[in-house]
Amino acid sequence: MTWVGGSAGLRFKQLMGGLKQHLNAHPEITLEGILIKPPPRIGTLDIGYDSLAVLCQMVYDAGGLAGIRSLATAGREPHAILTSAARVLGVAESQLDRLWRERIAELSRNQ
Repeated sequence: MTWVGGSAGLRFKQLMGGLKQHLNAHPEITLEGILIKPPPRIGTLDIGYDSLAVLCQMVYDAGGLAGIRSLATAGREPHAILTSAARVLGVAESQLDRLWRERIAELSRNQ
């Protein structure tokens, strides 16, 4: 829902600046870590929802609705989700975090 509707009264792209700043300050944060133990909301920043919204957009851009369907049916286990996303994106799972951070940086510039 964050991807298409935003969160905390902000549009999706408006959330990216705060997310980028937080991730820059915390390079240890990974998609897998977010899936395992989502960090708590900090004001308008919801690292879990905002980050996974970016992943959904990436998957949609690469695979359309079929890509989202693949991601949604991957299950709840973090590795299965990330494997599904990597497959749709056509990249190695080890590249996901870098690509995800790059997309957040790109989206934060295009607010």
